[in-house]
Amino acid sequence: MNRTLVILAVACLLHPLAATAQRDTRNAYAEGLAEYEAGHYREAISWLAVAGENGDVRAQQMLGFMYLYGEALYGAAVPRDVGMARAWLYRAEAQGSGVARHALAKLDRGAPVAPA
Repeated sequence: MNRTLVILAVACLLHPLAATAQRDTRNAYAEGLAEYEAGHYREAISWLAVAGENGDVRAQQMLGFMYLYGEALYGAAVPRDVGMARAWLYRAEAQGSGVARHALAKLDRGAPVAPA
């Protein structure tokens, strides 16, 4: 029985789909950036969230600003959500992001951060 489980586990690890899933997770920021540049903002958020959850500060910053700017830049694809923006910016700030720290300071002062 144990031998069967080991064989199944190894087969899963070697399966091409498992390798693809691992590659996609490692490249989540690049995938998100590509979707962003193509104007596919919903898909970009999905990929960037994966990267952000895995600690990618660039993704955390992008998500923060995407949620902060919301419909003003991205139309209906990205709702403006200051709470989500703050959450992602706080995560980036915790990793030393000066960009996130500056944006949060402006938000705390009530200064406009979103584009005019």
